Amino acid sequence: MFNYGWVVLFITVLLEGLSGFGRTASFSPFLKDVCRDLAVTSAQISFIYGLANLLTGITLPHIGRWYDRCPTKTFLRAFVTLFGGAFIGMSALKIVAAPPFFNLFILFCAFVAIRISVQSYMLTGRCIVAAWFKENRGFATGLTCLLLASVASSMPHLNLRLSRLFAWQHVWLTVGIFWLCIMLFLVRWIKKPPAVEKNDFDYSGEPENAENLHVEREIDEISAVPHETAPENFGKNANFAQSTTSSPFAPLPSSDKASSSDISTHADSQRNGSSSESASAQTFKPSPALWLIMTMLFFKAFQMTALAFHLVPMCEAFGARAENVTLCLMGTPVITILTTFVAGHFFEKIGVRNTLLLFLLLDISLLYSFQYIANNFILCMYGLTAGAYWGMRQILAYMVLPRLFGTKFIGTVNGRASACLCLGSATGPYFFAKCHEAHSYLFALNLCQWFAVLLLFVCFSLQKYFKPKEN
Repeated sequence: MFNYGWVVLFITVLLEGLSGFGRTASFSPFLKDVCRDLAVTSAQISFIYGLANLLTGITLPHIGRWYDRCPTKTFLRAFVTLFGGAFIGMSALKIVAAPPFFNLFILFCAFVAIRISVQSYMLTGRCIVAAWFKENRGFATGLTCLLLASVASSMPHLNLRLSRLFAWQHVWLTVGIFWLCIMLFLVRWIKKPPAVEKNDFDYSGEPENAENLHVEREIDEISAVPHETAPENFGKNANFAQSTTSSPFAPLPSSDKASSSDISTHADSQRNGSSSESASAQTFKPSPALWLIMTMLFFKAFQMTALAFHLVPMCEAFGARAENVTLCLMGTPVITILTTFVAGHFFEKIGVRNTLLLFLLLDISLLYSFQYIANNFILCMYGLTAGAYWGMRQILAYMVLPRLFGTKFIGTVNGRASACLCLGSATGPYFFAKCHEAHSYLFALNLCQWFAVLLLFVCFSLQKYFKPKEN
């Protein structure tokens, strides 16, 4: 029998993959022309783009709650409209010919709308795959990641080719109209799984009419046994309470019936357990190893977002063709997947600290090779290093953190990691833009490279803190 989930998966991948028009590297080919036509600077655009990323990170928890409360089609239609409208609004700035401050304000609002929409598509994709595929979830997840990585890696090259043929306002207007017409049509084919529709359950596993289905229960004052409050059950519960009262001639209760003391003891243990868990959650103390990993995640997002945002101007500064660089980056998803499998296999053997050292060495190689990408051989090495670097990033997030800090506080650890990634993405492009205005892009790369070397020495000195924690 055909699984309709594959249709939903195709639409979700198409929606999330083509949202690469709103990713960081896709704005880089148009950055120079936008600055010239709107009378703004690269540092100003980088600053408002960083603020948009920061605001998106703050709103992500609320977006997750909106997804749980709204129907899936309504949720996607709202953000599809927001995404397409943002591109149409940015394309109109050339026609309006407004002052630079107004242009920056409209760009900031559009960046916020685009970034929130992209994150919403990613959230929807994960939830859709989890809901439709219960038996083949691993295969569906791997296929989704492969397709998304392939589509996302081709977006910079596609936008670069479009920037060479058409003006930026025409490209963005076409993207906005295409998004509103095509994506709104595709969203109507997204459905919930049959079991979800039949039982009227949402993706969180809770009934949508939970308030109507909920049955009030109370604790009987005599037997402390929970019973329903319906009037017709009162006599039955009263008889049961009398049968459970202590008597010297009454037989001992059978093993399949719980006594009132057992139930009350279980309730007390649950309350004590919940209070002890809440107390233990407050006793989590970050170690130097945690701060080092958080700094590495921040630094990763800081430099990679900056490189993606200033990709085309940096290629011109270092004498390389942007077309060649974007073509090279199209092959990085294959290297990323291979690195994830290989590094994941040897992770248990090499240990946590050696994994972090390898990650930092790849980072130093990545920063050093970028300034020589005009050479074709160095460019190929840069593509291989970038793919391996992204693969090690997956190992760092999905394997190192649980192994080093256990699973008891994994939510706290991942929450801090997400905050570091968001803060790094928000500040990286502005830092590179200011360095370019004050000196050059090479100066920014050298600063990042020396900082990576410093992290490498710190990782060497904190050997005693990288002991795996038992779960």
